[in-house]
Amino acid sequence: MPKAREDWPVSEDAVPDSTALYREIVARCGLPDLLATGTIHRALADVGADPATATRRHYRRALSRLEARMRAYLPPAELSRRIRLIDEFLLLG
Repeated sequence: MPKAREDWPVSEDAVPDSTALYREIVARCGLPDLLATGTIHRALADVGADPATATRRHYRRALSRLEARMRAYLPPAELSRRIRLIDEFLLLG
């Protein structure tokens, strides 16, 4: 039987904070995962952040870029609601 890798996450608790943070943003943005991934990555890149290491501060700086990119996919009221959800999450944790 192969030996388990010691650095491999074995539970949600073992997932790096940046990955958990990313998953929370994806869940709140209201876009399908595949579309959300590219949208979030590009918004973070716009502010010079790497999704693999992005912090709440990076996401806050990228929020207006994320909103601009999400505008292509969501109606105005839904966009506003989703951005508010993300913003509140980033502020309150």
